[in-house]
Amino acid sequence: MAQWKQLQAATDGITTTVITTTSDTRSVILLTGVTGKTAPPRARLRSLGVDVVVGDLISATTVRRAMRTDVRTAFFLPARAPLMLQHAAVFAAVAEDARVPQIVMLSQWLASPNHRSLYTQQVWLAERVFRALQTAGRASLTVVAPGYFADNWLGFGLLRSAVQMGVLPTIFGTGTNAPPSNEDIGRCCAAVLAAPLHQYAGQTFRPTGPTNLSWDEMVAVIAKVAGWKSLRVMHLPRWMASKAMSQQGIPPFAQANFLEYPVDSSAGAFAVNAPTNHVKFLTGCDHEGFETIVRRYAAAPANRRSVANFLAALFGLMGIMFTRGWNLKKWAKGFEVLASSETEEVMDSDDWRESRLGPPVIL
Repeated sequence: MAQWKQLQAATDGITTTVITTTSDTRSVILLTGVTGKTAPPRARLRSLGVDVVVGDLISATTVRRAMRTDVRTAFFLPARAPLMLQHAAVFAAVAEDARVPQIVMLSQWLASPNHRSLYTQQVWLAERVFRALQTAGRASLTVVAPGYFADNWLGFGLLRSAVQMGVLPTIFGTGTNAPPSNEDIGRCCAAVLAAPLHQYAGQTFRPTGPTNLSWDEMVAVIAKVAGWKSLRVMHLPRWMASKAMSQQGIPPFAQANFLEYPVDSSAGAFAVNAPTNHVKFLTGCDHEGFETIVRRYAAAPANRRSVANFLAALFGLMGIMFTRGWNLKKWAKGFEVLASSETEEVMDSDDWRESRLGPPVIL
């Protein structure tokens, strides 16, 4: 008889129910990258009785310790790190050895082999590694591939600056997007993990928000929630954006990749095939609108209007000029983490069109 286990996982006040089932002896879902954005943090999981293995995905020994013989589904969340592709290779090899029947991967809408971002190239290749297991009949693969998160427009002190000072620093300016919330992405992943084994084998889901919005429309929503008639948008050049991201503790590898995505936005890549109904299909819930997401962020203690938060926002903005930025091209060359020299726009990529614009999922 199938055994059922219910896990209540609360993330930022939102509770998701993950149900795992097994026929035979496999009943465990293995999650990686549990840091709190799209999955509940480790401490919360431990309090719920979940086994937690702390280690590095580059270590086959660590992954073997976590990838037990009773694992039914393994969830791979790619770290934004130079050795992410090695993480994927280790994960795939150990999953094959353990005969894990199903892999779920959180990927990227932009994943393509010749993207200007090395990380995005690696995400595409990691997908291919897991698809090879599926082709060989070793394990099925389901991909969740969101576009640019709403969090990237609101986190990192950006919303605090908008609420406290009416100033919104950004690296974007054109293009449209239907940005999904972290919570909706997490719920979609949980729904795929909770579904019967292989129910979504071979399918790719793209969580989005409910509406495609231009950058000006998103700025207007942020201004409305922040209580300003309008916002002063501060477009940051690459050198200043690197300083701002360094101030927020973002390492140079992640910076070099983030700074490539505005080009995709301007080309309209995030607007292609958006919005989708995948959040509703997988979770039964309507996807969160951008204003709903902004209001949740604005309610956070660090973003509420106060003298202390105003001073923090002011000194944070002023401190950008005194923060060390990176010469990212020189850094990448020195650490040999350069993307392919034969790059192309995703809108011109046949590989991207084949993987993202192919036959739609069956809903």
